[in-house]
Amino acid sequence: MAAAIDSAPPPTVENLSRKVYSRISFSPMPLRGKMPLMDTSEANSAPAVATTARPRPRDGSAAARNEQELIPPYDLGAEMALLGSMLIDPQVLGPVFLILDSPACFFSHQNAIVFTTIREMFEKNLPVEPRSVMGLLDSKKQLDEAGGYDHLAELINSVPSGVNAEYYARVVHDKSLLRRLINACNQTVNDCYESPDAPGIILDRGEKRIFDIAQLKITGKPAPLSEILNETFEMLDRNRGEHYSGIPTGFVEVDNLLSGMQRGEMIVLAARPSVGKTALAMNIVEHISVNLGKPSAVFSLEMSKQQLAQRLLCSRSGVDSHSLRRGTLSREDRDRLHLAVGELDRGKVFVDDSPGLTVLDLRTKCRRLYMQHQIEFIMIDYLQLMEAPREESRQQQISTISRGIKALARELNVPVLCLSQLNRSSEQDQRRPRTSDLRESGSIEQDADVVMLLHREAVMRRGDAQWFEENQDKVNEAELIVAKQRNGPCDTVKLTFISGSTRFETYNPGYSAAAM
Repeated sequence: MAAAIDSAPPPTVENLSRKVYSRISFSPMPLRGKMPLMDTSEANSAPAVATTARPRPRDGSAAARNEQELIPPYDLGAEMALLGSMLIDPQVLGPVFLILDSPACFFSHQNAIVFTTIREMFEKNLPVEPRSVMGLLDSKKQLDEAGGYDHLAELINSVPSGVNAEYYARVVHDKSLLRRLINACNQTVNDCYESPDAPGIILDRGEKRIFDIAQLKITGKPAPLSEILNETFEMLDRNRGEHYSGIPTGFVEVDNLLSGMQRGEMIVLAARPSVGKTALAMNIVEHISVNLGKPSAVFSLEMSKQQLAQRLLCSRSGVDSHSLRRGTLSREDRDRLHLAVGELDRGKVFVDDSPGLTVLDLRTKCRRLYMQHQIEFIMIDYLQLMEAPREESRQQQISTISRGIKALARELNVPVLCLSQLNRSSEQDQRRPRTSDLRESGSIEQDADVVMLLHREAVMRRGDAQWFEENQDKVNEAELIVAKQRNGPCDTVKLTFISGSTRFETYNPGYSAAAM
């Protein structure tokens, strides 16, 4: 058999497909739509047989008229070449199983059975070679279902070696993704025709199906430690002379603790309402975009673009925000605002205030901004206002959102500052907040690389005149508690809050302004 393999000429996809088509049985999915099938001459010359398809509604629906059968994307030649490589070269099994997660990736039922058997033997540490695979299929009475000895022999003779196994695996994986996408679209179209649910619910279900498929993309393969160490040293060389390895926040003590916000990390800033988390986040955005000149993206689900612009103007100019809203500005205030406009105009800040933002929307918009403007920082205000499929519990929804934000940070390799609400426990117990106070899901704490909790005693003591009278030095004091840092120490940093211009600054114990 080895001699036969060595002497066989390298197969072409055309030959493989022609040999296999008559031997392997499959049921083309009948699909609706007036879309032309691929020309047969085109199919024979292409490396894979692939067609686009539109969904067929269920029988009896009004849209079932004028149907046309279309074959979903597949590549039987690649499936055969992959299985042949796995049978003659067991060394490729590990890399292949990192790419293909399920026998459902195969279009041919016969090939799916062979793949399942090989994977079962691999998981049990049994030797994978043609005779043992045939024997296991025969003992499970699946040999005939898998195409018999002739089909297995054809698999073995389809390739001269297993050197291209990973390439074939990726082709099979990509075709499988397209079929899953077609199936997801079929279900969504059927829902549109026949489901009694509201359009918003149907849209959520369709979005979740697409999002689940997006998570099936092939991730990076394991890298040797030597390669990782070389990349690490190159990064250290690039950062030589820099005070921080990450992007500075503009607050010296915070940056000393975090060494800046690290790329690819999800950073959570949480607080009770009215404590100032949005103000602090916008101060950080202002520093990164205006002072450092790095493009940033802001996704605001709580405040409009105009409100955020007013925040930035007041923070940058020092003008009282209440006077700005009332229109009672002095000449000096107007001059400072004009100066602030000129400074802010130099910064690249992209603001999106779309309500009902989903993880899929967020990832799409961030990818576009990353490609067009090379954004280096993302801020989301705030996590609990994002939407997820309604068919899940609220805790599962928040977990899905949190995982999606973490995946976005890793994919774009930028720090993502995500604001979050805290529950009432810290106020009820009159104490500083803890990570266990994160609202609606413990997965936020698990997914985050850094968790910072903002605390202002003056907000918690609102209405307590005696406390204000006895603690004038603490009225404008804020504490930023770094409660979790995956790669560094945890500590508390004091900041000064200037309520009139909604701005945080490095702690100044001598600062005392009118409260709130």
